[in-house]
This record gives sequence, C-alpha cells and structure tokens, in this order.
Amino acid sequence: MEKKISIIVPVYNTKEEYTIRMINSINGQNYDNYEIIIVDDGSNEKTRAYLDEIATTNKRIKLFHTDNGGVSSARNYGIKQATGEYISFLDSDDCLDESFFCESVELAEKYTADIGYGTIKNIPEQHEWLQKKDGNIDICIDNKDAIIASLLCYTNGEYPYVIIGHPGSKLIRKSLLEKISFNTNVAFSEDQLFNRKLLKSAKTVVSVSNTWYYYMQNQESTVHKAQGDVEYYNRIRPYWDELVKINEQESEYIKKICKYHALNEYVLLVYNAYLSSVEPLVRIRKAMNEAANHPLIKDAIRFGLDKEINYRLRDRVVYFMLKRKMYLFVLLCFRLYFKRG
Repeated sequence: MEKKISIIVPVYNTKEEYTIRMINSINGQNYDNYEIIIVDDGSNEKTRAYLDEIATTNKRIKLFHTDNGGVSSARNYGIKQATGEYISFLDSDDCLDESFFCESVELAEKYTADIGYGTIKNIPEQHEWLQKKDGNIDICIDNKDAIIASLLCYTNGEYPYVIIGHPGSKLIRKSLLEKISFNTNVAFSEDQLFNRKLLKSAKTVVSVSNTWYYYMQNQESTVHKAQGDVEYYNRIRPYWDELVKINEQESEYIKKICKYHALNEYVLLVYNAYLSSVEPLVRIRKAMNEAANHPLIKDAIRFGLDKEINYRLRDRVVYFMLKRKMYLFVLLCFRLYFKRG
C-alpha cells in the first residue's frame, strides 16, 4: 500500500492562476495516496473566495484560514494538520515534477531515509514549467557533511550539487518533525535554518540529482520584493545570529565551510546594497560596516582562507578587502562587475 504524503502549501494573496497551476502539478503525480494542506495566511477576500471554491471541488484539499503570521507560521500550522507518514512543502506559485511523490517515497523506503532531497530547477515565469529530465540519478547516502556543505553553497567532487535552503523538493518523514519547526522569529532564510536542523536530527538521508521541484521566478513574490534595500542587514541579522549558534555544533570540516559561507552571506549583502544605489553612500557604508562586525563575518575574517577549501576568486577578493576594512571598495568592485555585465 502506498505511504500517505501530506503536501503543505502556504498561500498569501497568490494569483489564482498560479495557485491552480500549482494544484494541477500535484494532481498530475503518478501517485494516489496524498493530501493537499493549504494554509491561507490571512489573505485578502478575493484570495479567500477562490480558495474556498477550489477546496469544494477537490476532495484531497484541506483548507485552513488563519490570521497572518508569515510563511513559517503557516508551514508550522500545516505540519500540525498533516496526517501523512511523509511531509513535503510547496510554495503556492511553484510546481512539482510529476515523478516527485513516486520517486521520493520509493527511495525513502528503500534506504529507510528520514529525508529525501531532490533537485530544484529555476524556471523563468514566461516559460513552460514542465521540462524533460535527463533521467540520470546520482545517489548520496548518509554523507550528511557533504549535503550540509551543499546547503552552504559549497560543492566539490564528492557531491557536486548545490541544495538550496528552500524546503521544496524534499520528502520528510513526519516523525522527524515532532521536535523541529520553522523559526517564526526569523523572517529571512528561515528555510536554511530549518534544513540544518533537519539534517542534525536525521539518521539517514538520501539525495538524488533528479529534478523534483520547479521554482517559478515570479517577480511579484515576497522574495523578489524584499531585495534591493539598504536595511537588508537589519532584517537578515536574526538569521545570522542563529547561524552562529548552529555552526558551533558542526564538525570541524563543516565549520570551515561555514566560514566560506559567511563570505558569501556578506557578498549577498553587498549585492543588495548595490541594488540600493539610490541610498546615500554614507548609509550604505554604515550598513556594510555593521555587517562586517557581526560575529558570523568577524569569525570568517579572523579564520582566514583555509587550504582545504576551494575559494573562488571573488571570495578571495572580498576577504582581502574585508580584512583591511575596505568596505566601499567591495561595493565599487560589485558596481564595476555588474556594469560590465
């Protein structure tokens, strides 16, 4: 008998056409035993109305209307309502590959895995979301350090894939979520923290290179709207605070990767400062200075460049400038780089 899957979908004022496309990708699975848990996170009346209508026409949908508490709160609520043996997450404007349920459960059962990781493919909004897979499956079993490294955007020959922090494209055994939830106090990159906690608790993990999830690059999404703001550091700081705590619990190898990841976090902040070029230069410099003095970044600068880590030229340049507190030069380099591109 097929194991039951609960697919949790938070919705907040999503366009009806996107939601319908998302539901169609679930109903197109070559798998029968699943439920769709839609958590309306305080949407407007128009969204509530079309969700009510959709729910009445699809017996697999369990719809819950809640007050607005953010995507983490909505996902946590969905976990509590789930009755499946396995849980997965899907954003309301994204899509699943038709093979996801079948392949992920088969691998999880075969290897008695607590988590099954697949690949996410970015799809420009104007293109068709459904694309052919190459059919190749590369499997990584139990090497959690390699998977954590990939979550931190570091790849090597041992596991040459990047697993982004997004909770999609993952099948999770529900029992693993009894003591793990999304941090509702962190508004940015809470997915990354959630994945790190999952990996710490999982006994067995399976990861494959098959595409299971299509991330639709919708310019109206909250992620895209959040970019390009000199206040980015103030919003990302709670996430960095949590990263410091989590990184301390990792193996020595992963601690080195965490230093590498910290440089990438600073690069992301600079990128957002670049997008905020309308702000006075003094404000941008202040934000970059404050960020460089956060324990996460200071520790990476103090640690230096490790011989075991394969740094990109960009990372080496950023480290050189941060070491010498040349914050505006970092910004200048980015502006020249993007102007050239």
